[in-house]
Amino acid sequence: MINILYFLIILTIWQVFDEFSEKYDKMKKILN
Repeated sequence: MINILYFLIILTIWQVFDEFSEKYDKMKKILN
């Protein structure tokens, strides 16, 4: 049970990080 919860938390953080990374790339392209 705890392992599943831990996995879900990591998955959520990973998705947020992935989205942030995409936006960051777009911002860099716009600035350059």
